[in-house]
Amino acid sequence: MEIIARFGAAPLPPNDNTLLYAVSGTTHAAKARQTLTAPKCGFFASDFASWDESQQQILKNAEQLTPARIKAISAHFREAAAQAESNRLVKGRKSRTGSKQAYHRSIRTRQRMSLLKKSQPRPLVFQPEKYHREAHSASFGDVSKSRILNQKGRRSCVDKPLVKLQLQARKWSQQYRLQQIVETPPSKAPEANTGERFTEKLSGRAVKTIFESAAYVSACKGGFKTFVTLTFDNARRRRVLDGTEYTDEGLLYSPVSFKRNMAKVSFADGAYCPLCAKPQKPWEVQTTKTTIGAEVSDFINALKKLRLRGFSALVTERDSESGRLYSPLPQVKASVVPDSAEFHYLWVAECPANSEGEPNPHVHLLMDWEMPQALFHAWAARIERLWGNGFAKLERIRKPTAAGSYMIKAVGYAAKGSNANQGLIRGNRYNLAKASRAPAWEVLTTFEAGNMAGIITELGRKLDSWKRPLERHIRRCEKQREQSIKAAAIAKEQRDTLKVNKLLNRIHRLEQTIRDSKAKTKAYGIHASTTNRFSVTFEKNAERRINQFLKWAAGARGWSMTTLYDDIDFDDIRQQARAHYQRDYDQFLEKQAYWEAIKNEPLWPETPHPKELEHLTAQAWHLYEKAAVFYH
Repeated sequence: MEIIARFGAAPLPPNDNTLLYAVSGTTHAAKARQTLTAPKCGFFASDFASWDESQQQILKNAEQLTPARIKAISAHFREAAAQAESNRLVKGRKSRTGSKQAYHRSIRTRQRMSLLKKSQPRPLVFQPEKYHREAHSASFGDVSKSRILNQKGRRSCVDKPLVKLQLQARKWSQQYRLQQIVETPPSKAPEANTGERFTEKLSGRAVKTIFESAAYVSACKGGFKTFVTLTFDNARRRRVLDGTEYTDEGLLYSPVSFKRNMAKVSFADGAYCPLCAKPQKPWEVQTTKTTIGAEVSDFINALKKLRLRGFSALVTERDSESGRLYSPLPQVKASVVPDSAEFHYLWVAECPANSEGEPNPHVHLLMDWEMPQALFHAWAARIERLWGNGFAKLERIRKPTAAGSYMIKAVGYAAKGSNANQGLIRGNRYNLAKASRAPAWEVLTTFEAGNMAGIITELGRKLDSWKRPLERHIRRCEKQREQSIKAAAIAKEQRDTLKVNKLLNRIHRLEQTIRDSKAKTKAYGIHASTTNRFSVTFEKNAERRINQFLKWAAGARGWSMTTLYDDIDFDDIRQQARAHYQRDYDQFLEKQAYWEAIKNEPLWPETPHPKELEHLTAQAWHLYEKAAVFYH
């Protein structure tokens, strides 16, 4: 091997004996003589030493000169670009069109940067408004605490309690609430909504949102002042239902329009469209089919602009004898002052069947815009022209600041829920202004849940027992009212005025009784039920009541009163509560032990009486004789 290693650098080629000696260990001598045809040239006679040294020197020089060359070339390019900018004849855009790959690469980069910007959360310390809405309601001191994370850089599931109890408050309504929260793992997240949305009625959450919004606007924003009913004519009704129209001959057809598809490309250096970004379909066919939500949204936008800009109208008066409206002479023209305040509105759509069985879509709208009596007729006509899809009936709400009476009646009429057939609707069924939405509950602190669900269930059972006689009385009065309404309709057809007046007075008395009974059920100021064992709400001196309830739960029912994520210590309050309710807690433990003993008792088999056995045997034999008649 040493001889072969010296062949590459030898100045003279080796002789035949040396080659045969070198390869004799692996190949036979006769075969080696036949294979080595030119030992005096080629690899054995080449001088690689000088050539290798020259190549290494060239590489070394190139490595040393590369930085200097790059610097010189960059300076040359900058100088050439500056001269080209000053000497150019055509002033065009400076950006390069690039290839298709570069275009798609830029699109992907822009999308990733937008996602990265959204995924960079600010610390809770700098977001006080978000601090109370966090799932764990972490305190400012807890945010900066260090913790051990898992391999993915996240908190372990063991550190997160599955069930928690949150103490929540709502300032605008002066209410406090205890709410149990369940941590849902990300793997069990609900599926995303896709496709068109069809609904047949308002959901329970929608009805709750509507009532809370009405109460919030009534308590803090002056209340809704006008109730509007929007209807659709035949042509607009067809467009909402199936997107068809009638021809002059009375035939149905589906009108369409064509929309030009444009590439969604935006560059700072100038507007241009690369050929690789050309849409697959240059034109898109659009139908006239629309939704109730889209029509109402356009109407609301026009109504906002009308209120913001103001308008002028003729003053109208009503004749005292005939009751008709007229414009006095000379005509008086008044101007409505522009109003830039927040516009509060709430609308609910319905689509019940009319007398002929056809869908009858219409919308109920509550808004806080009102108008004096002299301009009300002109204002209503202006709003009806803005609607443009049919009639618009406006009614003045008598008591806008009251939380009951007409306000609750109007919202209750718009939010019938499952008590009426609201019809099938495509798209949004209701909507409200952002400023009209009731603020969310504010989380004050978070406790360990413990046995709070059982405590709330016990409270709800006691309240249900107290409300049950009042609810029976309400149902009885409602049934009598329905019967009186039917009797009044029959008497009206018979033109019996005296009987109609008596029945109307009876209906008013029953309605007043129902309102008084419902007010009694709400007068206690605590809302809990056996059907919902995870929430209890306090109002009317809510702060004092919830403090008493928490002390009673900790002292009389053994609730832990231990906070999570907060440094607040309630040991002294817990000790005082247990000392105060020690007797109640002992009775509670005795009842628990009693029912636990009953539950653990073995079940003894029941031995029936001999006479009872004879009776059962006789019945079985009698049935057998009856069946034998059919089979034999």
